[in-house]
Amino acid sequence: LIIQNQIVKEHNLFIKTSGWLPLVEHEKIPVYFSPNDVIKGDGIMALSEEQILDKNIQLQPQVPWVSFFNIRQFGDLYSDNFTFETQIKNNFREGSGICQFSEIHLLYEEGAVIIPLSIKGCVSELTFYDSNGKKENPVAFGVDFSDWVDVKLHFKGHQGNIYINHELAYTTNYNFPPKKIVGVRYRFQGTGSVNSITLSKGSGEVLYTESF
Repeated sequence: LIIQNQIVKEHNLFIKTSGWLPLVEHEKIPVYFSPNDVIKGDGIMALSEEQILDKNIQLQPQVPWVSFFNIRQFGDLYSDNFTFETQIKNNFREGSGICQFSEIHLLYEEGAVIIPLSIKGCVSELTFYDSNGKKENPVAFGVDFSDWVDVKLHFKGHQGNIYINHELAYTTNYNFPPKKIVGVRYRFQGTGSVNSITLSKGSGEVLYTESF
């Protein structure tokens, strides 16, 4: 808010999406798809290789990144007291996409928690940060994408536990005041699928769930 050329109040601006927003990242302008292109009532959210090729986007030699965004109000959900659960799969493993790099972004006001994943042989190329800095060689984020990968993030206070396939992968620390959670983003090199998503308060109260 500006009065007489002076800023008297500031707040973050988040542009909400109308449900899920799928796109293929491009160096100039993203290539957008509609929610109906990726959610067809079969229990998954996915963008196929054929759909990407139909937009004249080549998958080799430079493998594109596919993103699914959902920016919305999740109710009384804050970064210091929540549980996030999901199942994902990277569906592309050809050429320079052999590592099947994938990311889950949990967006909050002024930042994000980013969980990187890849096949086990490529974990040395992953980067993961918390308030203590960069985690070297995050081997626990190496997975087998031939089946669904279960990911769970549970935060209580400043400490978060990340579980991969029901096993504790990392305990992280984020030393900042509680921030409201405002969105979720999935990111796949090549393309990928999401099977389910649930966001709940620490008490167990479910505030958002979707099984497509």
